[in-house]
Amino acid sequence: MDVQSRKHDDRFELDIFQGYQRTAGYRLAYNARATPSFELLRFGRSGERCIATYKKAVKLENGYRHRILLIRDETGGMVVSVDGAAVIDVTDRSFHDPFNGVALANRGGDFSVREITVSGAK
Repeated sequence: MDVQSRKHDDRFELDIFQGYQRTAGYRLAYNARATPSFELLRFGRSGERCIATYKKAVKLENGYRHRILLIRDETGGMVVSVDGAAVIDVTDRSFHDPFNGVALANRGGDFSVREITVSGAK
């Protein structure tokens, strides 16, 4: 997705979920001008668990669009990149069934999502 951030102290979340009630899946969170700047979390019936973080600050609040990619392969390998640079590389095999959707959440910031592309296996 292409994202633009304008405030320095807020949070943006991307959820990839299973089921129509959106109760299980992965959450990628961006914490503007904070550390960790990115968190990859797993959520479900037993709550939410952080599976990886990027502990360095990432400053997306510069007036430009930034490309954020979350790629998950068939073996559970996941890579999060910002403008082509990997910030998270982890494997989690908690989910085997297909995902049903994507949700975006703005937790008080000023974010623009210009483009979002979702690809998956048929």
